[in-house]
Amino acid sequence: MFGVVDAALELLGALNSGPASSAVVAGWAAMEALLNGPTDSDILAADRMASLVACAFVRAELTYLSYQVQKAGGALAATLAGCATNRERSLVLASAVTGGQAICDL
Repeated sequence: MFGVVDAALELLGALNSGPASSAVVAGWAAMEALLNGPTDSDILAADRMASLVACAFVRAELTYLSYQVQKAGGALAATLAGCATNRERSLVLASAVTGGQAICDL
């Protein structure tokens, strides 16, 4: 018996082959399988996916900016260089910005 994750991965196989319409349907079904529980309403998967996309966008932008800040040098450069993950880099930069700290020397 397949688990929810295995079933979702099977559905994602259609993304690599077949017509685009099949890929879209399979991708949406996989997302719903991963983001909806058996007692959830129908709209929760879309709300949850929107939250994931919104968070991913901000994290990606902060990661890019963190590399630019590190390259420019300054107080945060050493801290950013010591980060093991992009998530850590994003958190360092977000903390600096929300705390009113200068993110680079001008």
